[in-house]
Amino acid sequence: MWNNLSDASKKVYQDQYKQEMEKFSVIFSKYNNSLTPEQKQEIKDAMVEAKEAKEKRETRLSAAKRNKELGKPTKPATSYLLYSLSEQPNRSTSLTEHQSQVAKKWAALPDEV
Repeated sequence: MWNNLSDASKKVYQDQYKQEMEKFSVIFSKYNNSLTPEQKQEIKDAMVEAKEAKEKRETRLSAAKRNKELGKPTKPATSYLLYSLSEQPNRSTSLTEHQSQVAKKWAALPDEV
């Protein structure tokens, strides 16, 4: 879409951006100058924590991907999940209602078969 605009049309938006950026720079400078050193440190700490959390998520995701690529077996489905899936073809209600009915049936089953 941007590539299809003429240079004159692009210039209008670029000029508007420059004006807004100048306003922002002034406001941000005032904000930044109003912060105490403690507040600035809190902001830096929060940014570091966010970065570490992101890296941890990415590591966890890459570990799961690596396990899948290596063919690591997955845990089998629980007995409740298997029972719930077996009741799925009989579903004639909404998912929420169906799950509550399955839960009631599950609870009514004897402990030992």
